[in-house]
Amino acid sequence: MALTGVAAISLGTNGQADAATVGESVTVDYNDGQSIATWSNYHTASVTGSAKDGSTWTVLNTAYDASGAKWYKIGDRKWILAKYTTDSTTTSAASTSSYSTNNNTNTNANSSAASKNYGYSYNSNTSSSTSTGYSYSAPSASTSSTTSSSSTTSSSSAEEAAKTWIANKESGGSYTASNGNYYGKYQLSRSYLNGDTSAANQEKVANSYVLSRYGSWTAAKSFWLANGWY
Repeated sequence: MALTGVAAISLGTNGQADAATVGESVTVDYNDGQSIATWSNYHTASVTGSAKDGSTWTVLNTAYDASGAKWYKIGDRKWILAKYTTDSTTTSAASTSSYSTNNNTNTNANSSAASKNYGYSYNSNTSSSTSTGYSYSAPSASTSSTTSSSSTTSSSSAEEAAKTWIANKESGGSYTASNGNYYGKYQLSRSYLNGDTSAANQEKVANSYVLSRYGSWTAAKSFWLANGWY
């Protein structure tokens, strides 16, 4: 929304991530399990989705934008900033080795119907092993329900935190803040508010705008951090 000063996009401090090449793997490395936005391209782009913190992707192409920031293509119309990733090549090799060892010692456990191979790292809470191998055993129904509830609460908290963070950056949290054509807590365009500047309408319009443009408040925050506006 309101342009509060476009921040210069700096290259990531992780040399491994910035050095990844086509065919190598990178892992999203972002704060507190939040997601980063994926973009249709690395210039004049639009948001096409998100990539979760800790998820690993194969680099299909690389490019630099006009600010000098490096980007990775990880899928069709999916580009991410290199500075939000780490090189997972070494980690993947270590995980594969751990998987081979664990697979030999847990053959019986993994042969059950509840055990599936999802192709990504997962540490079981009940396992004494420190391996980050690829084997995932489905938890019991009660455990799954508790985990799901906890995950939903955590996701909701992250969204609220990102929303509050953006409001503070845009207006200091004031529903009456005014800056030219932008107004209110989230500095929405007055045309978006359609003459209704009430707090309730500001919340409603802000949620609609962010969900339609970014998919989530956490993704909107990622964009703000990279560009100085949302």
